[in-house]
Amino acid sequence: MAKHLIDEVVIIYNPNSTGNSALNAKRLRQDLKDLSFKQKVTLRATKYPRHAEKIAETYTKKNLKTLLVSSSGDGGYHELINGILKSAKTNVMAGLLPSGNANDHFSAIGSPNVAVDIAASKARKVDVLKIEANMNGRPWVRYAHSYIGIGISPVIGRELNKIQLNVFNEKVILVRQLMSFDYVSIKIGNRKKRLTSLVFANIPTMSKVLTVAKKSRINDGKFEVSSIEAGSKFQIFSHLFQASTLGLKEQSSRSSYQFSTIKPLPVQMDGEVYMIDSNTKVTVTCVHDGLTVII
Repeated sequence: MAKHLIDEVVIIYNPNSTGNSALNAKRLRQDLKDLSFKQKVTLRATKYPRHAEKIAETYTKKNLKTLLVSSSGDGGYHELINGILKSAKTNVMAGLLPSGNANDHFSAIGSPNVAVDIAASKARKVDVLKIEANMNGRPWVRYAHSYIGIGISPVIGRELNKIQLNVFNEKVILVRQLMSFDYVSIKIGNRKKRLTSLVFANIPTMSKVLTVAKKSRINDGKFEVSSIEAGSKFQIFSHLFQASTLGLKEQSSRSSYQFSTIKPLPVQMDGEVYMIDSNTKVTVTCVHDGLTVII
């Protein structure tokens, strides 16, 4: 790897985070200093939702080889990579400093010593998931570092991210959401399907406790598909209980997947929820080696 792969490191943190976003950012800057890292290290505080995405986008317009590190959970990192991937330029790399309630991506592929890897310019390429659909009547494109899901699994995942988990309360959330959720309807080809859950996973575990794809790999050019068809509450609960204990068995590995919505459909990506239009084609693809990271 080239000695001067990085010209500048920018650590993006949320000053209003309930976690250790600011503290971890400052510690990483000090750790790099202690390692005699000579390149510029800048701290950037976010000021509003999705500001990290805007910050990242501005660095893609510069000629510097920049590493943008998100001191956050999965949601903040989701913003960061979408800011980077709006541009076709490859001068910007992504980094992650786990500082949130959910850090699924870091748990799956993270290094035990981020500062050492940055100082050594230890970069690698990883896959990302891309979704294309319509939102508010316009074409919409978004990227995910870990998973894209519809149905009950994303709903449960959102609830799990809000609290500190233990063996008891994670099961309470599963039961509560199960009793209030019915199913979503989509079209695959000309066939209408009723599903309780459909997840496209780039990593094995989502929302800390739901293992949705045991064999998932971050750089194989594919994502794993796990689905639960609508059925009795007991059958659905059994699937979800398995996801939170032994883990689900993925049905297939795919590089692309298409379906169509019937009604407006909530989609969860890395913990962030979006509403896509009714009667729109949805395409999920794996962008092989789409992002350069030091994590």
